[in-house]
Amino acid sequence: MGFVGRGAELERLDAALRSAARGQPTTVLLAGDAGIGKSRLLDEFGERARRQGAVVLGGACLELAGEGLPFAAVTEALRALAEEVGPVELRRLAGSARLELAQLLPGLLAGHDGSDAARPELTPASQLRLFEALLGLLGGLSASGPVVIVLEDVHWADASTRDLLVFLAHNLREVGLVLVASFRTDELQRQHPLRQLLPRLLREDTVEHLELAPLDREEFALLVEHLIGEPPGSETFEALFERTRGNPFLAEQLVAAGADAAVLPELLRDVLLLALDGLSEPALRMLRVVAAAGGEDVGHGLLSWAVELSERELDAAVREAVDAGVLTADLGAGTYTLRHALLTEAIATTLLPGELGRVHGRLAQAIEQDPGLAVRAAAAELAHHWHLAQDQSRALVASLDAAREAESAVGIDEARSHVERVLRLWDQVPDAQGLTGCEHTELLEWAAWLSYLAGQPRRAVALQRAAFDELSADADLNRRALLHERLGHYLWDIGDDDGAVQARAEAVRLVPAEPPSAQRARALASYSHILMLTNRQDQVDGPGYEALRMARALGERDVEAAVLGTLGPSLAARGEEDGLELLHEARALAEELGDDWQVARTYHNEGATLLVWGRYEGAMAVASTGVDRVRGTPAARTIGGGLAAILAHAAVALGRWEVADEVLRNAPREAGGIFPVLNQLHLAYLAACRGEPERARSALTEARRLGIQHDESAYDRVLMMQLTVALLAGDTAQVTAALDAVSPVDEWADRPSRLWEAAVELRVVVLRALADQAPPGPPDRVRAEAVLAQCHQITERMPAVLPPVEVWLALAEAEHARFTAATDTAERWATATERCDQLQLVYHATYARYRHAQALLDRGSRPRVKQLLLGAYATAEELGAVTLRDDVAAIARRANIDLGCDQAPTQAEQLGLTPREGEVLELLAEGRTNTQIAERLYISTKTASVHVSNILRKLEVTNRGEAAAIAHRHDLAASRD
Repeated sequence: MGFVGRGAELERLDAALRSAARGQPTTVLLAGDAGIGKSRLLDEFGERARRQGAVVLGGACLELAGEGLPFAAVTEALRALAEEVGPVELRRLAGSARLELAQLLPGLLAGHDGSDAARPELTPASQLRLFEALLGLLGGLSASGPVVIVLEDVHWADASTRDLLVFLAHNLREVGLVLVASFRTDELQRQHPLRQLLPRLLREDTVEHLELAPLDREEFALLVEHLIGEPPGSETFEALFERTRGNPFLAEQLVAAGADAAVLPELLRDVLLLALDGLSEPALRMLRVVAAAGGEDVGHGLLSWAVELSERELDAAVREAVDAGVLTADLGAGTYTLRHALLTEAIATTLLPGELGRVHGRLAQAIEQDPGLAVRAAAAELAHHWHLAQDQSRALVASLDAAREAESAVGIDEARSHVERVLRLWDQVPDAQGLTGCEHTELLEWAAWLSYLAGQPRRAVALQRAAFDELSADADLNRRALLHERLGHYLWDIGDDDGAVQARAEAVRLVPAEPPSAQRARALASYSHILMLTNRQDQVDGPGYEALRMARALGERDVEAAVLGTLGPSLAARGEEDGLELLHEARALAEELGDDWQVARTYHNEGATLLVWGRYEGAMAVASTGVDRVRGTPAARTIGGGLAAILAHAAVALGRWEVADEVLRNAPREAGGIFPVLNQLHLAYLAACRGEPERARSALTEARRLGIQHDESAYDRVLMMQLTVALLAGDTAQVTAALDAVSPVDEWADRPSRLWEAAVELRVVVLRALADQAPPGPPDRVRAEAVLAQCHQITERMPAVLPPVEVWLALAEAEHARFTAATDTAERWATATERCDQLQLVYHATYARYRHAQALLDRGSRPRVKQLLLGAYATAEELGAVTLRDDVAAIARRANIDLGCDQAPTQAEQLGLTPREGEVLELLAEGRTNTQIAERLYISTKTASVHVSNILRKLEVTNRGEAAAIAHRHDLAASRD
């Protein structure tokens, strides 16, 4: 059948290919309902791309993959690449990443050096190493021309493939690649993992969404003409178009069924099964086996084993199905594929329970006798088929093998799923331990570790505790200690600090102090580390220095580097400069050992310390060096996110916003924990300062979506940024209304110093909002006094008031003075400006100069005002701080001070209104309600009401109609156009 329509969609794909030819990658998310024509479109695009010299690779996700077959589509694409370029060229492209890539394509190592390379140990960084290897392979392949990779049916993708898709979408830069991922929109229920992933993918600059709509009437008429061989009659066309709603697959099935569209069943399954009408019983029996085997690339040998037909009967059945257009044959590969994936599902549902078990049992027996008959991976398919065959003993053994196979391919979530099945089957199988050669406790430990690696720490905790319950009283103490050590990490991951400390303390107790041992040193180092992470700085030194002495005596240099990396930031958190020296020592040792993880950790901890101390230049230098050092290592995707957050924080503070932008655009989102959240908060702050509230709120939404898993006490930082965005958008009511959400100071005894700083900064935002509102009433005065008192209370409780906290305290006192119209308001702002300048806090210093000028004008003192406003305007302009720049210009115009910026007063300013009140008046003149004004300006209804009241008072009118009339006379109503 010829290709019909889809001209606009093909042009989008062709444009992506042209961009790839220029070295600019594009990821296309091709969406559409089942049968809408995604595969046809991709086939056509693939042929066009090949004619233009592109390398085109493809693979499809299987429904089986969602249960436990990692990277099925990617492996299929790599096999196609191996066939296209040959083994020698493939090894050249793989380069030093052969070992990682061989996890998906074992042939990379075959015959290379005459021996099998050892599998790398599975760690939290294993999957990232594999992803980096694939990224490097694609970069090398695209060096000689554009590459197209098509991953079909990613709604069935396994968790590992979804992770890879996110990684490539975010990290493809200057690679001549078109990556197309197709999926069914009608498969994406609310909780479908791909549905939750799509917004994250679409935020990437290089990702495009291409929705495949049903065919229009003209295209559908051409399709039906191709299907029946002549132009359709009007009644036939209208009936088909109405029933199929332009879905080409349904149209094809309906026409192929030869039935009257007016009386056909509406359900897709029934329509699909119509294609089987008229086939013989042997053909139907064969098709049920093909469907049970996955419906795609099913080998003739597997069918011969599993179908209870003679060879002659099987050949006849296959030919019958092929002639009917239900089955397609690949003569070169010797495999069969059902015409459509939906047809596979429909046929599989026709298997009765007893027949289902027999068919899957025969498929499993065949693969067990000859693993080469498997469609994809033998172990995973055996686990799948024995499970559906209800043979629990064999399903148990096969699932364990499948778990090991998935783990070796870095399919973490798939391995976890298989181990969990083993645990479920354990009690149903006699002598399970004898069959598997594993203890149940070992499986629990393994499942706990895989759950942690898969991002399910709460499940890891439950499994680890279950392992403890089963462990015999005479179990090896070192093993028990290791279990407690890992449990401590899992508990910290879910925010149970006390539990984490207790678990690590128990690990230390279990390992004998004499004789000194590496196990004891590691337990002590882990214990001191968790004490540091949970802000128990006064307890770190004891176990930390004991671990250091023991590690040095035993020559355990990796433990030595780790504990130095803990003692350093712990001392620094107490304000001791010696902490930095220990971090430098730890870094030197980690460099010598080649431990990229520890090296990255030392850079991060030093940069974080300098931030807390207000040494932003130093923090920026350290973080920048750290980012360069860990680039290309697994640590770049984890701790690298923290280094990016430090670098961005320092750059924002120092007014180097372009640097911050660049850092945040390239910051890894795979880092986990607090780091991606912090980076989104920095993006929100920059957007808010630049007068882009929608972008700011989008970044805040992403920060909340990412969640804070490792540091629940950072809630106030998120709240602070949320309120800052609202404040800069003019929604002061939202800020003051959120005051009740701020944690009471009495709950702050154990919080880290960086969060004490955030607490004072948050209260500065609240005081500023109170001061920005209309003349305060008694309740607001009480609130302002309470907030300022909290600021002083927090600083009094701090071990040492760090320079940044002194800045926020000065700003808090200045905002409070502005709120109360105190006589020393100008002096308060002068002090705040000086403090900001000392730490080079450029934006805040500019804001303080603006307020200082305003305070001087309010008391009639003008000599220094022009100088202050000139400096503030120039810096705000340079930063791109649009809102602050406009505020400075507005006050200069009202004071008749020429800033040389050629900005005439706006109509609203001529009426004595603020820029925000001018916007409200424009909407009021359009007849909008307070609620509608709030929605348009992204403010609360209460804030809109306050603005309207102020406008009526300033214009000296009594109602909204009179205000609207004044707006029309001054052309304000039309200015929004």
